[in-house]
Amino acid sequence: MINKSKERKAIPLRLLYSGSVILAAVTPAAALAQSETLANEQESVGIAPIIVTAERRETALQDTPISISAFSVDDLQSRQINSLSDFGTSVPNLSFHNANSNSGSSNVASAYIRGIGQSNIIINTDPGVGIYVDGVYLSKTLGSVLDVFDLERVEVLRGPQGTLFGRNTIGGAINITTRRPGGSRRAAMEIGLGITQDEVLYRGRASFDMPLADSVSLGGAFYVAQQDGWMETPFNDHPLGDTNRLAGRFQLAIDPVENLTIDLSFDASRTRENGAPVSIVRVDDSSGFIAFLNNSSVGSPCFPPPASSSDARCFSDRWVSGRNINFENDRSFSHADGWGVGANIHWQGNDISIRSITAFRSVDARYGKGLDGSPLPLLNYRSDYDLDQFSQELQLGGTLFDSVDYVLGAYYGHETGGEDYPLELYVNDVLSGGRISNDNWALYGQATWNIIGGLDLVGGLRYTEETKRFTPNQVVTGPGVIGLLPVGTPILPSGEATLSISEISPLIGLSYEWSDEVMTYIRYSEGFKSGGFTQTVFPPLSFIPSFRPEFVSVYEAGIKTESFDRRLIINAAIFQTDYEDVQVLVFQGIAPTTSNAAAARIRGAELEASALIDRNLRVSAGIGYLDAGFIEVGPDASEITIDAQLQNAPEWSINAAVDYTYDRLSWADIRFHADWNYTSTVFNDARNTPEIMQPGYSIVNAGVTISSKDEDLEIVFGVTNIFDTQYFISGYNHLEFIGYVEAAWGEPRTATMTVRTRF
Repeated sequence: MINKSKERKAIPLRLLYSGSVILAAVTPAAALAQSETLANEQESVGIAPIIVTAERRETALQDTPISISAFSVDDLQSRQINSLSDFGTSVPNLSFHNANSNSGSSNVASAYIRGIGQSNIIINTDPGVGIYVDGVYLSKTLGSVLDVFDLERVEVLRGPQGTLFGRNTIGGAINITTRRPGGSRRAAMEIGLGITQDEVLYRGRASFDMPLADSVSLGGAFYVAQQDGWMETPFNDHPLGDTNRLAGRFQLAIDPVENLTIDLSFDASRTRENGAPVSIVRVDDSSGFIAFLNNSSVGSPCFPPPASSSDARCFSDRWVSGRNINFENDRSFSHADGWGVGANIHWQGNDISIRSITAFRSVDARYGKGLDGSPLPLLNYRSDYDLDQFSQELQLGGTLFDSVDYVLGAYYGHETGGEDYPLELYVNDVLSGGRISNDNWALYGQATWNIIGGLDLVGGLRYTEETKRFTPNQVVTGPGVIGLLPVGTPILPSGEATLSISEISPLIGLSYEWSDEVMTYIRYSEGFKSGGFTQTVFPPLSFIPSFRPEFVSVYEAGIKTESFDRRLIINAAIFQTDYEDVQVLVFQGIAPTTSNAAAARIRGAELEASALIDRNLRVSAGIGYLDAGFIEVGPDASEITIDAQLQNAPEWSINAAVDYTYDRLSWADIRFHADWNYTSTVFNDARNTPEIMQPGYSIVNAGVTISSKDEDLEIVFGVTNIFDTQYFISGYNHLEFIGYVEAAWGEPRTATMTVRTRF
C-alpha cells in the first residue's frame, strides 16, 4: 500500500469551511466548537473510521475518491433495516423498493441510483444498479431483495462501476459484505414481535461461530419472518403485503497457512407470499379490454361509457381503491426459492495479492396476479421463472515502486434460464416467455499513482464482450371470451435470436489530500447496461424485437473532510451524467416493449454529514439533489414528451438521524434513535402518469434500545413510519392495454419489540 508523505502543507480546515455556505448550513460546528474544550479534558472520542472495499482493497471511506455511503451493523440495527428495500430512504439519491406493481411479485429489486436503474422484472432485462454479495454479482432483479442478517457492512457506490468489479454496472452498486466466522466460539439470537395494521409480525435471527480446528471455523446464520397481509382482498381471502420468508447461510473459513484464506459458503432462501400490496387508482371504461368487457358481456348499463358505478357487473370506478383493499378475485402470489455456493480464495503477499471468486446461484420463482384488480373476468397471468448463474473472477492486486496501487481482473459469467407465463386475456389466452442463454466476459484494471505527497492520479479501463440469446415460446393457447385469433397462432417466430456487444469503458480521476483532514477529487467514468429482447408482445409480430445497450458518461467532483478529532465528518459531491440510448417502456400494439427511445441529462449533488456532539450524542444528515430530464425523445416513444421527468428520480432526497445514549445507570445503557426521511415528487413511470405520481412525503422512524453493560442482552422497542404515511413505491399505466392505472403501496406503520442476546 502507498505510504503517503505527511509533510505536505496543511490548509486550515476552518478556512475551507468559510467559503462553503451549504456545508455551514447543515453542520453543527458551533456546538462542536463549544464542546471541544470539554472533550479535550476527557479521553479522545471520535467517529470510528469506516473501512470499505469499494476499490477492491480495504481503504478508509474518507480516503476513497468516490461518492459512497456505508452502513455498519450498528447502523443497520438502529435504523431498523431488515432488508435491502429498507435502504430506499436512508441514502441520498438512492431509490430501492421490493415490488413491481405490474408483476405482483414482492421479491423484485427495483433499485435506482441518481435516476438510473431498472424496474422491469422480465428475465431478458439486466439491472441498472448492481448488487454484489461478497464480490458475487446478482444478475437479475428477481430474487435480489435480500434479507439483512449476519452482515459486516453495506456500501452504496454511486456512478458506473466497471473498472474494479466483475460485471459492469451503469447506475451504481450495492456492495454487501457478510461477517466472516471468527476463531472463537460465539452465538447470537434475536426474536422480534411486531404489529402492522392489526396483523402480528414474527421475526427471528440466529447466528453462531464454531471453531473446528486451529485454522478452521464454521459460521452459520438463519432468518425467519412471518406476518399476514395488511391489504384486504375480500373476493379471494388472501390479503396482500404479507411476509413469509426463511433464509440461511453457512460459511467455512479456513486459514491453512499464513497469508492464505479460503472461504466456502452456502446460502438458501424460501419465500411464500401472497404478493405485493397493489390496487387500482384510476379506471377509464372507454379504453382497452374494459370497453370490450362492458360491451360484449353486459352492454347497457355498462356500455357505452360511462359505465354504471352502481352495477357490480360493470368495470367502472367502483373498483378504484386505496391502500387497504384490493377487489381482485384471482389470487396473487409471490413464491421464490434460491440457493448459492461460493468459494473465495485470497493470498496476500508483501506487495501482491491474488484472489479467486467462484460462485453458482440458482433462483426458481412462481408469481402472478389478476391484472384487472376487480372480481370481473378480464385478465390474469401466472409466471414460472428459473435462472442459473455461474461466475468466475480472478484478481491480481498490489503495489509497484512504492507509489502505485493496482488491481487487475478477469471475469466470466454464464446464465441460463427462462420464463413461461400464460396470460388469460379477454380476447385470447396466450403463452408468453422463452429461454435465455447469456455469456459475459471482461478484462478490467485500475491503478492509483501517488504522484507526490497527497496528489494521486487514478486510471482504469474495462473491456467487455457479451452475447445474449433468446428463444421465444409464445403462442395463442385458447380462444378467451372473444377468440380474436385462432389457437396455435405464433406470437413471435420460432428460433434463437442473438445479440452481441463489445465495449470499452474508461475511468480517470485525480485526488489531493490538502491535509490529514481534507481530500478533494475529480473523476470521469463511462458505463453501459446490456441490451436484450422484448418478450411481452401482442398482437403477433413477424420478428423478435430487441433493444440496444444504454450508455452513460459521468463527470464528478467531491470533497471529504473530517475535523475536531474526527467528531465532524462532511462529504459532498457534484456530478453530471450524460445518458444515451435510454431504455424506456413504450407500447407496441397493446403490450409494453423496451426501446432505446430517448437521451437524458442528469445533474445533481450529494452531501452527507455526521457529528459527534459529545460522546453520547451523534447527529447525521444526508441530502441528495437531482435535476434529471430528457434532452431527446425518439419517434418510438410517442407517450413520452421532452418535458417529462425521469422515473424514480426525485429532485430531493433528504434524511436526518439522531442517536443518544444514556449511560449513567449501573446495569444498562439506554440508546435513543430517531430518523426522518423526505422524498420529493416521484414519477413512477416514464410517461409521468398523474395518478401514480407520488407527491413529496416524509417517513419518521424511532427506537429505544436497552442494553446490558456487557452488551450480551438487548431489548429494542421500535416504530417505523410513525405517522402512517401513505405512499406509492411503484405504479403501472394500463390505460391503453386494459383501461386502468394501478399502484403498489409502501409499508404502513409497524411497531416492534425485539430481544437480542449473545453468548
